[in-house]
Amino acid sequence: MRPGCTNCTLIVSGTPCPPVVLAIQPVADGRVRLHWPKWAAGYELEANGLLSISTWNPVGPEPRVWGGQFNVTNNAPAPYYRFYRLQKGGP
Repeated sequence: MRPGCTNCTLIVSGTPCPPVVLAIQPVADGRVRLHWPKWAAGYELEANGLLSISTWNPVGPEPRVWGGQFNVTNNAPAPYYRFYRLQKGGP
């Protein structure tokens, strides 16, 4: 922008981004693999044991990129439930 310009307009166009889909699949030894697309960088994986509680906790370990996906392998807590979500991180 030029100094002194006070009448400027910024136009951003393009197609909307597709929604980020978190996938989960069982793997050996009572573990689950959670994965989401690599283009969805900046999202954090969180978990909660009860949907009625609004506190979500970060899930480790840090995701690893493999096959064009972010991947986290985690224990599946039987017989309890665990709910997962992706939360957009900071700016």
